[in-house]
Amino acid sequence: MLRVVVGACVVMVTLSGCTRNKAKVVAEVAGERITDYKFAERYAKYLASTSQRDNILLRQQILNNMINEILIYTDLARRGLDRDEAYLVKIDDITAQALLTAYAHTIIADTASIPEKELHNEFRAYNSKATARYLYAKSEDEARELKAKIVHGATFEELAKDVFDDPGLANNGGSLGTFGWGEMEPALDEIAFSIPVGTISEPVKLSMGYAIVKVENRVENRFVTQGDYQKVREKLWRAVLDRKSDRLIKGELNRIEKEISPSFNDSAVAELFKNWQFVADHASLNVPKEEKTNPSPDVSSMELVRFKADTWTIDEFVDRVAKTTERQRKRVKRMEDVKNMVIGLATREVLLGKARQLGLGSDSLAVETVRHGKESFLLKRWLATLTDTVGESEWDERLLRKKYEETKAERAYPPEANVAEILLRTEEEARKMMSHLRRGADFSDLARKNSIRLWAAKRSGELGFGTEARFGPMGRKLIEAKVGEIVGPERVDPYYAVFKVLEKKSGRPKGFEESRDEIVKELSQLKKLEARDAALNRLRQGVVVRINNSVLENIVLN
Repeated sequence: MLRVVVGACVVMVTLSGCTRNKAKVVAEVAGERITDYKFAERYAKYLASTSQRDNILLRQQILNNMINEILIYTDLARRGLDRDEAYLVKIDDITAQALLTAYAHTIIADTASIPEKELHNEFRAYNSKATARYLYAKSEDEARELKAKIVHGATFEELAKDVFDDPGLANNGGSLGTFGWGEMEPALDEIAFSIPVGTISEPVKLSMGYAIVKVENRVENRFVTQGDYQKVREKLWRAVLDRKSDRLIKGELNRIEKEISPSFNDSAVAELFKNWQFVADHASLNVPKEEKTNPSPDVSSMELVRFKADTWTIDEFVDRVAKTTERQRKRVKRMEDVKNMVIGLATREVLLGKARQLGLGSDSLAVETVRHGKESFLLKRWLATLTDTVGESEWDERLLRKKYEETKAERAYPPEANVAEILLRTEEEARKMMSHLRRGADFSDLARKNSIRLWAAKRSGELGFGTEARFGPMGRKLIEAKVGEIVGPERVDPYYAVFKVLEKKSGRPKGFEESRDEIVKELSQLKKLEARDAALNRLRQGVVVRINNSVLENIVLN
């Protein structure tokens, strides 16, 4: 089985009796050697990112993955998929992002000293869901005007019809719905999990334009442990670091924008905006290079913008649009958005130039980021060439029903409990609260007055319905408790809580129609896995793979 593992953490690996100068060969395939050092580095990162323990079967699995990847890279090279336009554009983007990150790290003083409190706050956001809405503005001043209108009685529903061209956002009041950590644009994400519920944010700078945001609800799942925190700590640390780096980059970009002093030809901007759909479509990698054409010759040579030390024509700008994402291109709704994209691309080029002047292309973090980016892109690309040919089949009804009959015992809605909670800071407080409840005190009243989970306290401690999995370590106890039963004190790391079971829903089997979509999804995934495994078997045919199990077994990780 091919398993792609790209570690983000930096792990110090010490090999007993093994150095770069005295590397031993663990495996050899297609002229490539996997040394004990390479294997140990990969394996240590994998162990650090999972809860699995070192064992020989796991070592063999990871080594097999590395062998498969060598064969895949060889196959991609044979087909020219590691040097075509799509690859070169992607690698250029990966390299640029690595340079920008490395440059940010050179101007941040505390890259390695993020306070633990900050990481715990990030962990809370990581385990939360937010419901929010926003209004878009072209400039910071316009965003402030929108906030003033809200403060003076206007509603998001009213203003959304004026600020959004997208009919969905215009008609739903700019609703973003309910989302989790990392699912939105970083600026929206940060605001949604930081400002108090019910408040209106100050103008938020987006990648294109500005926004004001209102968080309508935020639900935090605190049924997690310190162990859960440790599992994702590295991920959280990198997220905080990336956000700090992003702020520094944005500050630097603003400074550069003032330096380059762009002056636009509004007639050219208008012409470009008029042809924007054409430009966006032809920036797609799905259009062969030889078929790509810029706007009509009579306008493509028009001067679009003049900088202090350079000028761009429409044609030169359109060539650069390929460096943007489809999502960024879709955000161009006004002429001002075109200007913002021009400025963004120009300042980015200046910043990349500064990074290259500092020699950051050889920075260890940048090199590692580019390497992982290339490997990840190539492996995903290889898998896509297989799964794209599989497609979504029209599944035979008899096959779906057969699969349902074979697995219907596993298909069920799990039982749920609606639970109320009084969350307290210490075990002593929780024990005292339990004593009050045993003497007949009203749970709802105590929850409203004492629970430190404020959003639940407003609801008399009610957390809502949840499954055993949602309630974490005490899930089974809560699901098995009777309605009206009080459970606790229980540790809800780092706090303590007492619970009351308010209502229960029995689990029930899922019918065939309720299971149809998940069965189709399972069969489609199985078909894709079979296609992948068959392709790997074909790659292995006629290839000599030599594995030194003695070396593999005796690598020592410290």
